[in-house]
Amino acid sequence: MRERRFCTGSAFLLVLMLVGVLLVGCDSVEERQKKAADLLQGLEQTASGVVTETVGQIKNVVDSGKSVVGTVQEGVADVKRRVDAVEQGVKKIQEGKELINEGLNN
Repeated sequence: MRERRFCTGSAFLLVLMLVGVLLVGCDSVEERQKKAADLLQGLEQTASGVVTETVGQIKNVVDSGKSVVGTVQEGVADVKRRVDAVEQGVKKIQEGKELINEGLNN
């Protein structure tokens, strides 16, 4: 069974709303309207901050992924260069063996 949890942002918004509701009964209509407007602006800034932070984290993950891919590609290219060098070395050894055999047979 899955357990439902509030994310940190939801809990924070809930606390802000509750504080706003509790403060409403103590002020005049104008003060309540100003507090409501301030609360909405604060919520908007909080929400945009969460979005901005999330976007930043996603960009960091993408950049890390690109870095890993680049490192793996460089590693693959290096291995390919080494394999090519070993193949050339094997060919040189075979040529040398043939030359030695020709020299012994003459």
